Amino acid sequence: MDVDFSGHFVEGDEAAYKILGEQVPLSGTAVEVGTLKGKSARVLCELFKDDDRKLICVDTWAGSPNEPDTMKLYADQDIYGIFLNNIKESGYNHIVTPLRKDSLVAAATFRENETKFDLIFLDSTHDRDFVMKEIRAWLPCLKHGGNIAGHDYRPGPVGFAIDLSFSKQNVQTYKGGSVWSVNWGDIAKGLLDESYTD
Repeated sequence: MDVDFSGHFVEGDEAAYKILGEQVPLSGTAVEVGTLKGKSARVLCELFKDDDRKLICVDTWAGSPNEPDTMKLYADQDIYGIFLNNIKESGYNHIVTPLRKDSLVAAATFRENETKFDLIFLDSTHDRDFVMKEIRAWLPCLKHGGNIAGHDYRPGPVGFAIDLSFSKQNVQTYKGGSVWSVNWGDIAKGLLDESYTD
């Protein structure tokens, strides 16, 4: 079976994700929330393939009920099967651990186990309130010095959620795409926007 890495990650997004991935230390771990067929995951896998860095891919692989286009995609194709095939055929099985769970459920599990990540990349449901809850859920899982980041930082629900969650001057953006990131150091300085609470 051929690989199919089709998705919404453009060249500028890939370049930004590579910059973030390069900051993950050797033997470090990243978590990607919202993976689809693995187009974005492939960027990190290419960086990690010759060392001990690992990637956990969290997704329900069932679509988002509030996003009809993705629900249709999942109804028409076995997206999880395509993802697994892509990872296997590309030789990434030693890097990737798929975790078939809702983002908030997965974050709660990692918090309970006190698991920390060098990079947390969020690209799941594109709903403002959900993204804000997701950020709060995953922040305790970020290692000192790490980055929390994501996709789709543009005017709209995701961009609004990022701007409400962080002080805007600390949100790093990248040319040619819609990737955003915030470093742990800025979060540790208390630069979260405390106007939002769960």
